[in-house]
Amino acid sequence: THPAVTHVHMTGSGATHDRVRAALAETGRTDSVLFTSELGCVTPWIVCPGTANEGQWEDAQIEAHAQMLAAAVKSSCSMNCLSPKLLVLPDEAVWPQRPEF
Repeated sequence: THPAVTHVHMTGSGATHDRVRAALAETGRTDSVLFTSELGCVTPWIVCPGTANEGQWEDAQIEAHAQMLAAAVKSSCSMNCLSPKLLVLPDEAVWPQRPEF
C-alpha cells in the first residue's frame, strides 16, 4: 500500500490473491495500482539493481545475470517449477540500463 507502488504482480494461492486485493481496496488504491496475478507455476524473476554504485551495473554484471537467467529458463526444458516465466525489471526511468539487460 506504499504510495510509490503502481503495480503489483503476484503468484500464489487464491487466498493470497484475495488478501492482496482486499488490502488495495482497504486503502482506496484499486484505481491507482495495477494488480495482476497468476495462480499456478508462472515464476517471476525480479531484477533489482540495488543501491551499490548508484544502481549502475558493469557490463560483466549484466552479462552474468543474463546468462544466469537464460540457464534457468533452459534448465529441465523450462519444466521446473522454479524456471522463470516472467521477468520483472525496474522502469527505465529508475534503471537506465534496462534496455541493455
